[in-house]
Amino acid sequence: MAKKPAAGSNPKLKIWAYKDPDFTQLAPGFSQALEVSINPEKYKRVFKPLTYDASYSVKLANGDRIDGRIVDPPPETFQLELWFDGTGAVPGTGEVYDEIEKLQQYALYYNGSIHSNHYVKIEWGGDKGLLFKGQLQSISIDYMLFDSNGKPLRAKADVSFKQFIDAQTRESLKNKSSPDLTHVRVVRDGDNLPMMCFAIYQDPGYYLQVAEFNGLSNFMDLRPGQKIIFPPLEN
Repeated sequence: MAKKPAAGSNPKLKIWAYKDPDFTQLAPGFSQALEVSINPEKYKRVFKPLTYDASYSVKLANGDRIDGRIVDPPPETFQLELWFDGTGAVPGTGEVYDEIEKLQQYALYYNGSIHSNHYVKIEWGGDKGLLFKGQLQSISIDYMLFDSNGKPLRAKADVSFKQFIDAQTRESLKNKSSPDLTHVRVVRDGDNLPMMCFAIYQDPGYYLQVAEFNGLSNFMDLRPGQKIIFPPLEN
C-alpha cells in the first residue's frame, strides 16, 4: 500500500538530483529539490526475492568445476504516477510542458559529467514517509486535455525508477551466514584470510583451501580492494 502524508500537513513529494551514487553531492544547478505541484494518489514498489545464477561455475586448480552461485538482492522497482494540470483549477500549478520539462531535467536527461542521468532521491511525508534512491528507467506521458491551439492543459506521467544499491548496502543485504552459497568479499584494511573465513564459515581453518581456490601464493598478502571468492562447503 502507498504511504500517505500525515493528516493536515500535506507535504509535497520532492525529487533531489545527485551526481554521485552515494547521494552525497547534489548535481550542479540542482541545489533545490523539485517539488511536485500535485501529490500522487498512488505509487507502487516492486520487490523480488534473492536469486542466484545456477549456471555459474568456477574452475578449481585441479580442473574440477563447482557450483559458484553468487547471491545478490535484485534492485527494487518504484513506479510513480504524477499529474500535471495547467487549467488553473489547481492552485500553484504551472504550464504542463514546463512542469514536465523540469521533471525530465531532474531525472531523465543525460549529464555528461557523470555519463548518465542523475541519481535521484524521492522523499514524501517526513521521517516515516517515503524515501527512495535510484535512477529513472522510463517515463510515459499521456496528454489528455488541450486548449483551442492544441496546447496540453492536463497530463499524466507514469514514471519508473530502479533502485540503486551501493556496494556496502548490497553486501549488508546478503545472507552472510549461509556457508552453502558462494560469497564474494572485497578486502579492506586490516582484513586477513583466516578472519574472513571465520566470518563466512564460522571456522578460520579453511583459509588454505580458500587461498588455493583463489590462486593466492601467499594467503597473508591481501590488498585492499581485492575480491576474494569463498566457495560453498560440501556436505
